[in-house]
Amino acid sequence: MSDGVGEKIRKLRIERGYTLESFADVVSSKKAYIWQLENKRTARPSADLLLKIATALNVAPDFLLDDNATEPSKDQAVTALFRKVSQKQLSKRDIDTLMSVVDGLAKNRK
Repeated sequence: MSDGVGEKIRKLRIERGYTLESFADVVSSKKAYIWQLENKRTARPSADLLLKIATALNVAPDFLLDDNATEPSKDQAVTALFRKVSQKQLSKRDIDTLMSVVDGLAKNRK
């Protein structure tokens, strides 16, 4: 695991508006352990926790682990989202719900 994983977690956590406490709740961990991950080079999360962290931060786990990986561009993220949605067996109603969520997010950003 790269030494920069903790720095990436902290940066992304803050960018996404999580406090240590709220982030720990989201990933089903302890605030003190998240602090250790962000600040101690010796902290090593389990694969399960790493996946929860990556999911909460909306990045791939390998982005957190690879020092040379760059955060996906907006276009790459949209493509990945589209691919994920198209692989699911979603009903028309589910897709309409997703579109409403996207519309709501866009309105909140204005």
